Amino acid sequence: MKIADFNISARAKSCLLRAGYSDIEDLQGISNDILLNIKNINLNCVSEIRNAIDSLQSMKDKRDCTRSD
Repeated sequence: MKIADFNISARAKSCLLRAGYSDIEDLQGISNDILLNIKNINLNCVSEIRNAIDSLQSMKDKRDCTRSD
């Protein structure tokens, strides 16, 4: 899913896009320390990004469960 389409704050979106990230999936293996090194990203943004990633993963897991039934 594109970062621009995801439900995170404008600040988090613009910081990630400026840093060269375009998909939420690109952030799944990235550490909090790396996120905090992105210009203008703070702990609140990191928490918001992590919640978005978790939400996306949860949605994928639910779809996978319903497909296998």
